[in-house]
Amino acid sequence: MHLTELAITHFRCLDQVLLYPSPGINFILGANGAGKTSVLEALFCLSRGRSFRANSLNKLIQDDTKSFIVRAKLQTEISQYIALQANRDNSGSNYQAKIDGEQIKSLVELSRVLPAVIIDPAIHKLIEEGPKLRRQYIDWGVFHVEPLFIHEWKRYQQALKQRNAGLKKGLPHTQLQAWTKILIDSGNRIDELRKAYIAQLSLDISDFAADLLDSELKLAYRSGWPKDLSFSEALNKNIEREQKVGLTVVGPHRADLIIQVGDLVLNTEEENDENLSDDPSDNTKSKNQYYAVQQRVSRGQQKLIAASLMLAQVKHFRDIHNISPLLLIDDPFAELDQDHSNRLLEKIDSLQAQTFITTLNSLSHSVFENATKFHVEHRNILKQKNTQPTKND
Repeated sequence: MHLTELAITHFRCLDQVLLYPSPGINFILGANGAGKTSVLEALFCLSRGRSFRANSLNKLIQDDTKSFIVRAKLQTEISQYIALQANRDNSGSNYQAKIDGEQIKSLVELSRVLPAVIIDPAIHKLIEEGPKLRRQYIDWGVFHVEPLFIHEWKRYQQALKQRNAGLKKGLPHTQLQAWTKILIDSGNRIDELRKAYIAQLSLDISDFAADLLDSELKLAYRSGWPKDLSFSEALNKNIEREQKVGLTVVGPHRADLIIQVGDLVLNTEEENDENLSDDPSDNTKSKNQYYAVQQRVSRGQQKLIAASLMLAQVKHFRDIHNISPLLLIDDPFAELDQDHSNRLLEKIDSLQAQTFITTLNSLSHSVFENATKFHVEHRNILKQKNTQPTKND
């Protein structure tokens, strides 16, 4: 699977851009603020229907224009055309997405057609912040492996929302039994699927960790309730606490990915239990996680750990589906020394995925020399000619 054509119109600082990327590695070079990251953001929006930098598609529309459009031609066994248009609107949700000219009902369909994995400068947050990002990481992988997952996830979220609304009103648990039953049924299924995915992913992670970290990387899944109890038993045990705080305090929405590098556990179960807040808006847990991780590993190490997780996810996807998702990488070499930068570049190259990498400057590496390169300048993008010397030079 790869894009053969990408068109971007009135997206951030990009006026009108038309690219014909290679199916391998594509480097996007340019000065800071030139629009390199905007190319990746446009691709991410086309895959997920949202940005990884802004909370509204409206914010991505160029000033003095009414909409942005991102279009692409996707080549798999057949050619497909996908498009996303966002229109300036106070609601922030006025958009249209089409696949082969037909408007789709859910943005989930975009992700199925054009799966994409991103490694951006904030990737370290996957390691040092609270469990929300790690749950999203797990769920993206499960979504693309198990077709029924999205149904169970939506069912669980609806039951959780209704159950929490009842708890906030002070309703007794006897009046919430219908929602509690759905919560337990879907929660147990989500838990099983997540555990199975992490077990499979753990088989792929060791190769990346060995090369990037010179250490063993182990993953474990924490369900979101004490491991000596079932989900149903954990809910029953926390009835008084739920009535006090007006929230469901255990369940898959409290799950986490436990990461161990060598003998060092970055986010232990004990830390998660101690820092668990009754109020999900309280960021105390995230702060504690941040300080705990900062004391253990450097920012560069965090980036390499997170990159190992993301690259393993790409490999696992390819092994399951026999195709690779798009790999989007924004300024990956900051805070890495030359040796680790080269290692990262070689691991990226080994995946044989269509990859878009932004960088400020040219790199002294064969992967860079053999890749397709585009230069961003004056709100436009030009393909660079290969400057490798020929035999006659």
